[in-house]
Amino acid sequence: MKTSVWLVLSVFCLLNLAPVAWAQEEARKVTLMPHWKKGEKRQYTMVKGRRKTQGSAAVSGKSTTLVRIEVLDANDAGYLLGWTAGETRIEDPAQAADPFTQALVDLARDVTIVLQLGSDTKLRGVRNWQQLQTLAHKVVEMSVQALQKKGANDAALDKTRRQLLSMFATRQQIEVLFTRSPQVFFAPLGMEYVVGRPREYEDQLPNPLGGESFPTRASFTLEKVDPVADTAIVTWRQEIDPVAGAGVLEKTLRDLAARLGKPVPPGKVLDLINVKDEARFTVDLSSGWPRQLSHTRTTSLAGASQEDTLAFSEVKP
Repeated sequence: MKTSVWLVLSVFCLLNLAPVAWAQEEARKVTLMPHWKKGEKRQYTMVKGRRKTQGSAAVSGKSTTLVRIEVLDANDAGYLLGWTAGETRIEDPAQAADPFTQALVDLARDVTIVLQLGSDTKLRGVRNWQQLQTLAHKVVEMSVQALQKKGANDAALDKTRRQLLSMFATRQQIEVLFTRSPQVFFAPLGMEYVVGRPREYEDQLPNPLGGESFPTRASFTLEKVDPVADTAIVTWRQEIDPVAGAGVLEKTLRDLAARLGKPVPPGKVLDLINVKDEARFTVDLSSGWPRQLSHTRTTSLAGASQEDTLAFSEVKP
């Protein structure tokens, strides 16, 4: 009789506690999907920075740009967004006076990049890539003219022109060039998260030495949900896979050494290069618009290092 009573009580407790545990689990879940309407607009301050270090010497620079984003279309297939960069302020006077740097800044100023996002919010391409390619070619000519004024000969000018034009030759090159910042901006959207449970995955990074891409280990983690502030905080980390990456680097170095006719450097090959990404996003739960984000990519190569930073802060109307 006592056993039956305890059995009934146990089942009763389980039936009553299970919904509570389920509710707690559901409260920790978040799906960061955009809820954007045609005609919506947002403005952000974008700050880019770069610091190069070689031994005890270091060179750094920073620029600030106002970015305007407009929803040009919204339907079941996804979104069409206009991404427009306004005037860019470069902090370093010497860099601001550089003709090629200024030409690149002028290239992006007040030019709208028409981005295609799928229903999963992932970037599918650039609708007006041909227009952007034409602008890139104009920048190339501006750069060549600047070198001509400095006294460069015709052979050097022709070589420079061909090298620069090769950077903007295909649709893929144009899309990669013009979507570097948007790729980071929209990265955490379109996924379901559980607080404190990383979403781990494998990816690839372009090889700065040429050759096969480096395999990486990466993860997104929902750090916090704040219903009162209507925000979710997500972090992202990515790093070259130490085992698979070593194999890719060894092959790259052997191919490079063969082309140059030099021996492969001694020591552990993975010590020669590493790439690490770290980012933090604050996303509006109701709308799916990012409010703030910061991203740092640190690249170490044969004793030298480069740190690239990117930050966005929403500008309230």
